[in-house]
Amino acid sequence: MANVLDTQNQAWIAYLAFQFPSADRFTVGLLCLDRQGFPVDFRFSSPVQPTAMQKALYGATLESWLIQSIAKDLFKDMAHKPQLVITNYKEMPGEWLGLPLYLLERGNSLENLVLIDAMGKKEEELLLVVSQFTIDLQEPFKRIEQALALIPPSR
Repeated sequence: MANVLDTQNQAWIAYLAFQFPSADRFTVGLLCLDRQGFPVDFRFSSPVQPTAMQKALYGATLESWLIQSIAKDLFKDMAHKPQLVITNYKEMPGEWLGLPLYLLERGNSLENLVLIDAMGKKEEELLLVVSQFTIDLQEPFKRIEQALALIPPSR
């Protein structure tokens, strides 16, 4: 198996961004980047608004179930499997994703990354991957936000 740092032009970090325009509606974007910060995959969900029936049946677990279901679908059949995922959503459960997961709190440095689930990897190894990333850590979230704003409302 190749060392993460030896792979050239392979996607190795994915950004999973959640936008909540209202209390009961959200959209998810997934941007996978290579070392230089070039996009190699972009996926998104249609705006999600739970129905009254879903709210009744799922109760307090609805948001977690929706987020897991949508995120799993976005990661399914990706051509480039990232070495780790950075998200902006604090309530993201990590274990079901199968990839190391970080939360990026406000800021652009490694100190602003909070490890949610290492998936058996050493945090030093994961931080080494992130430290090789050549762009601002917060910037890909802005790209996703701009891309999601371009999606027609009927989609």
